[in-house]
Amino acid sequence: MIYKVPHSSMQGFTMVNQPQHASGLDPEAQEVQWQRFLGFHKQLVDPKKSFQDFLDVFGFPCSQFQVKKVEEHLDGVEKLSYRVESHGIISFDMVWCGLLNRNATFDSVQLLWDTDSDPDLEARISHLAFSLKYPTLSQGFPSTPHEQRVKALDSSTYQEAEALFVTTALTSDQKDEVAQWERFLELNPALVNPKESFKDLLDTFELEAVKKHLDNLQELCQTSKQPKLKFGITSDPSPISQLAFSQQHPRLSRDREPPYQQRIEALDSSTTEEAEALFPHQPKSETLQSEIVAEGYHRTYLNAKDIVFPILKTLQDYAGAWLPATHVAPYTALYERLLLAILHVVADFFDAQSTMPTSDRMEEWISHSFPQASQDGDPLFWLSVQNKMKTLPMTSENAALHLKDALDRMKSSTRFLEPTNLRLLLAIDEASQLLYSSALLYKETFFRIFRRTLAKIPSKNGVFSILADTTSRVTNFNPPAHLDRSHRPGKIGRKLFAPIYQIPTFDINVSDPPTTWQQLQSAFRLLRYGSPFFGVYTDVGQHKQNPDGIVQDLIHFALEKLLGSTELPTAASSLTDPQAIALLGSTIQPQLYGASHLNAELISSHAAQCMYIDPSRQILTSEYPSQITFSSAANQYLASDEAMLIRCIEVLTFTRRQGHIGPGDIGELVSRIILVRAMQETMKKNQPVGPQKPEDCIMPFGYSVRLSDFLHTLTGLDPKETNLGSIDPANKTKLLDQGQLFWNHFVCIEHTPNSEDLFSHLHRGAAVHCKPNQFGFDQLFPIYLKPTHQNQLNKKHITLCGIQVQNQKQTESLQIDSHKWTPEFAKIDLQEENPYLVLYFSLRAVEKQVIPIPTNSKITAAKAKRRASLAFYSLDAFPFLPEDLKKTLMKLIDAHPSILLLHDKSPAHTKDFVKKGSPLVFSAPNKKRKK
Repeated sequence: MIYKVPHSSMQGFTMVNQPQHASGLDPEAQEVQWQRFLGFHKQLVDPKKSFQDFLDVFGFPCSQFQVKKVEEHLDGVEKLSYRVESHGIISFDMVWCGLLNRNATFDSVQLLWDTDSDPDLEARISHLAFSLKYPTLSQGFPSTPHEQRVKALDSSTYQEAEALFVTTALTSDQKDEVAQWERFLELNPALVNPKESFKDLLDTFELEAVKKHLDNLQELCQTSKQPKLKFGITSDPSPISQLAFSQQHPRLSRDREPPYQQRIEALDSSTTEEAEALFPHQPKSETLQSEIVAEGYHRTYLNAKDIVFPILKTLQDYAGAWLPATHVAPYTALYERLLLAILHVVADFFDAQSTMPTSDRMEEWISHSFPQASQDGDPLFWLSVQNKMKTLPMTSENAALHLKDALDRMKSSTRFLEPTNLRLLLAIDEASQLLYSSALLYKETFFRIFRRTLAKIPSKNGVFSILADTTSRVTNFNPPAHLDRSHRPGKIGRKLFAPIYQIPTFDINVSDPPTTWQQLQSAFRLLRYGSPFFGVYTDVGQHKQNPDGIVQDLIHFALEKLLGSTELPTAASSLTDPQAIALLGSTIQPQLYGASHLNAELISSHAAQCMYIDPSRQILTSEYPSQITFSSAANQYLASDEAMLIRCIEVLTFTRRQGHIGPGDIGELVSRIILVRAMQETMKKNQPVGPQKPEDCIMPFGYSVRLSDFLHTLTGLDPKETNLGSIDPANKTKLLDQGQLFWNHFVCIEHTPNSEDLFSHLHRGAAVHCKPNQFGFDQLFPIYLKPTHQNQLNKKHITLCGIQVQNQKQTESLQIDSHKWTPEFAKIDLQEENPYLVLYFSLRAVEKQVIPIPTNSKITAAKAKRRASLAFYSLDAFPFLPEDLKKTLMKLIDAHPSILLLHDKSPAHTKDFVKKGSPLVFSAPNKKRKK
């Protein structure tokens, strides 16, 4: 059986030089696209018929839709022509039409356009050619893989190509898709464009969800055939509107559950845009996301040995060491009635249990006290505590005695546990809420009330409590005596147990290293790095949501975490200092010194990792480790608006003026900004085609680009025609033709890397800022030399780009130090002697110049022939940097700690105050000085 999507019959031509205008189609709009089509397809056997066939496959009376589809296709062909026009001497249209006319095989096109090292480009070519050569098959089989498209293009006849799509040759998933398409046609016989509607459903929902939709639609159709007494005026219209809304606006229905009247308004809208305007405040699928997150909490707990057991051991030690004379009372405390209720309910539960193994008793406790996916409402334990509180008196003169009795009951009921100092662990999440004042007359904080309650518990009763929060304010409940306003002379200060922040969940979901080029770029693999949330969400979401939806939701969520807000700033001026540092932290990783207040804010609200809290709790250090989910979100956000990046750099400049960034870091920071911006621009110009399989889904601004395209962005020149220094022709060809880059953020390292390390950097999509005093280079990023037709990853294909940054132009030093910019001098052990690249930045230079790095007598000819190099003088040497951005970067380069510079935007009288208040620091006004 052949699966064919019906299309409108071919119409005749009434004019010699152009196709007939379809009914309802704007003649002028069609003429524009026809002329564009003719520009690329004059050499087709019958260009008019090809154009009309392609137009007809979208044939319903909506001129905007038809023209848009043709325009999108021709845009793709035009971009392709720019991409391959430099290869060979045969014109693009001759090769292109040769493929479409069956005069050239796909292999010959690969050879002529030199595409063997670029699978994404080959997929783009086959997609565009297949769509035009076989428009009906293309619409009927939108998920046709690249290999099958190539076979169809190389077929000698249409029948031979069509035979490739016989149902019996399809996979089980494809057969299922075909079956649902046929059901869809049967249930929607009057739709003007069933192909597009079905494709929208498949793009939005998993196939199982589409099947369920069709089941409900089929049931509705059967019900509608019943007598009017059973269906009609008395029928509930809600299911009808819900089904219609889901099919007419699948993306809107996925993202929300609107009421009946709002669904009707959306269905009555004349355009999709008009319907979308009815839903301005809910841009994403909150319900679906909540379901995925809830299910994720029931996944298997990983690495308990390194996460849970050390923390429990620490808490047990703390509980054993606590003495009221030396330590502040344990730091989570609850109202007396609530605490009494908890203790009694715990005792009631374990007293009621029959004799059974300890593990079984604890399993029952977990089921009783923790939320369960299969359970509606709160856990039974929570309800029991609420009910018990109702039976306890509001106040009691014997509160301490009641508390002791409850503790004795709890301890007795849990005697089956192994001997331990810890019997009951109370934990409060979001504990910073305890710092808000209560409604009492003296406005005491809840924290002080709670602490007084726990202070009544004898120290040997096995009760301990913890506060869990992301804000460092919870580490400062017990400040040093000289900072404590409540401290009284003569009283001994009491200690506070050290905060616990060492929770090693980072990278816990990381799978085995990638083995193929496709696996390397797979979003589902990359989402496993860093926070376990993203990996768990991906695992659960694959059964509930389409791959693109998962990636989009998680990237949006990552951006919200970085910005600390669900309301994304719309103007650069509204971007706060911590938000700006968070965006830069996840992309270029600036190192902040002595900025504990800022680090605290980054940890509590902007997804930074807490790395150190000193014993006095006065020093706090944060970091943004290598996590491509956050860096992809930040890159996408910054690449969309130059003003946002400028605002981030301004904040960095202000931070430098405060002395929180060292002077030696500035040039290197600027070079990282330049390199990341170049990657953003290169990615925007070389976006890959859509994935054919879920596992091929990629991250936004987290995919590979060719080294030659990156160099073209960096210099504005064709790399093949550019003098790259001492590298010989064979190595230059290998480096430019095979070199692939896969990184979108920098991470600071503390060692000298080798091939193994560079391979690991490639896996994470990371470039590196070298350790202090690293020989040779300040920055490095891996280059992978991808051989033709080889998708298996191999460490021997790793090489590098090393970057050296100087603040002054030093032409003589350039040649004198040339031998230092080699892997050998830098002590970087590469497995193979591959060609590599060196970039030299002299950012303060006045004269714009881009030149190769000369060699000297200390670098051998054998080493020199492997090195490609370029030296950039001045920010003006980078053509992709706009003027405003260059001016902002120069202010950062010139920044240094200065009180007066902190008042850069202050009024004149404030600046005058600073000058007068700092005698001798600033030059006297109107005093002439020799230069």
